[in-house]
Amino acid sequence: MREHLNGLVRDPFCSFAIAVPIFILSWFYCDLPLVATGDGYAAYFPVVWGLQDGQGLSSFLSLEYGFVRPPGYALCLFFATFLTGDLAAGVALVTVTSALIGLLAYRQILLRLGFSKGSAALAIVSLCVSEAFLHAMTASVPDPPYFAVVMLAVLLGMRPGSALICATIGFLAAAGLFLRANGLYLLPICLLPFLGSFRHLAAYACGALLPLLAWSYTSLEVKDVAFWLPSGPTGFDIQAYHPEVVAGASDLLDAFAREPLRTLGRLVVRAFITGPWDLALGAWWPVGLLSLAALPAALRRRDRTALFVWLIVVAGWLVLVPVHYEPRYYIIQASALSAGAAFTVGSVVQQPRARRFAILAAPLLILSVLISRYPSAQRRWDFMSKAGIVIAEVHRIADFISSFPPGCVGTEMVAYRNTPLRFVFRQRRMEHRLCCCGIDDDSVGFVQLARFPLLDPARPVAGFVLMEAPSDQAFLQLFRRSE
Repeated sequence: MREHLNGLVRDPFCSFAIAVPIFILSWFYCDLPLVATGDGYAAYFPVVWGLQDGQGLSSFLSLEYGFVRPPGYALCLFFATFLTGDLAAGVALVTVTSALIGLLAYRQILLRLGFSKGSAALAIVSLCVSEAFLHAMTASVPDPPYFAVVMLAVLLGMRPGSALICATIGFLAAAGLFLRANGLYLLPICLLPFLGSFRHLAAYACGALLPLLAWSYTSLEVKDVAFWLPSGPTGFDIQAYHPEVVAGASDLLDAFAREPLRTLGRLVVRAFITGPWDLALGAWWPVGLLSLAALPAALRRRDRTALFVWLIVVAGWLVLVPVHYEPRYYIIQASALSAGAAFTVGSVVQQPRARRFAILAAPLLILSVLISRYPSAQRRWDFMSKAGIVIAEVHRIADFISSFPPGCVGTEMVAYRNTPLRFVFRQRRMEHRLCCCGIDDDSVGFVQLARFPLLDPARPVAGFVLMEAPSDQAFLQLFRRSE
């Protein structure tokens, strides 16, 4: 193990490939108070706070706010916050650590598939500037640890050895389910390398049962069911399925009940035409074209290792076909596209007649990748900077309310669950000043005390307004840009 680690450190291709994501992530996380999304504020952070406050297993009830929120990411944040002492630092620790573990495992996968070190480095660079990677690594979402878990499971599954390795693969496959619900495909696919050995199957099952039984116990204690995947209303009109697939239906089952053949046709079109097109654009379209050139060579491979990797990529894609599109969902498929593009470039380099051209073209390719993805990186930076502006505005609200007499300020559900209100007030030990309660829409007699704009023209929500009711109860509401 020590020799292997020394080899990684001395390998200039590996150093270059890992330096790129370190630079990108450092650039994103520098001087930002918190990188968060509505998912973090609404579901994952409250679980961490509940566990910190000693609420025990009932803390997981906070995950019911949203469409299928498994508990794995909240647990990662809890342990990271325990180590760092700060939730914002915990988010950054989980994200950066997951990215580096996932990229190192990704590199080793490519080397075992026969890639050269240079091609593996090029694949890592292409992946790191893809829309999928940038989106996943710049938000408080479970996709970074999910990426790391899948890459580690694939790497270990390519050469399963001892019973301990088999048990570890089983644990990782089950952990994928608890990070993203569509990671369910990992359990049966990762089982395939062990079909010829009962000993390995038993070890795999033992590893997978550890998280499954732990969550089953939690489900019985909290919801009195054998297995509970938290899900519930959000207060927003959110369509969890892709509109191209459901075509106006409430969900996938409703779409099949209405138009079974047309829904099946839309799924096929999404799986093989429009979906790959969206994915190729999200991973930078020249990378998509170069990976397409590598497809014949990839299909010619008949060894079990390549087949195992193919099954992971394809199964991961198929479970995402009906789901609404967000680039971060497709980080595994973006890694496959980046690998295909790097394979194409590496194959050209090996041709004597094209070697000089390829050596000159490779730096230009890397430079063009970086330049072409700069707008995406800039959008993520703007998003994160505006998140910092929102945090600053909420601190102003806390300053204003701290001068009030002791008492609870009421907030509407959307403001309470999907904004950094609770986060900032908890940081300042003022969480007791907020209470989530119904606010009467009839504002007759209400007096406006203060208005706090969020200074972000891209948001439909323009800011907060603090009102006082005739009963002397203060209410903090969101106001829309049209108001």
